[in-house]
Amino acid sequence: MQVLFIVFIFSLIGLILYTIQMIKKVQKMRSSGSTSFKDKCYYKYYLKYFINNMPN
Repeated sequence: MQVLFIVFIFSLIGLILYTIQMIKKVQKMRSSGSTSFKDKCYYKYYLKYFINNMPN
């Protein structure tokens, strides 16, 4: 139980860090005037992967 909780916390931290990175990337792309479609797809895939592998 405790191990699962630790894994969950780490994956949550990872998700937060990843989200911050993605937001920064998107902001950079918006300022340069082109939002990459591929990055959006990666982000959606990552969220799906994270939700599917979350310990219930």
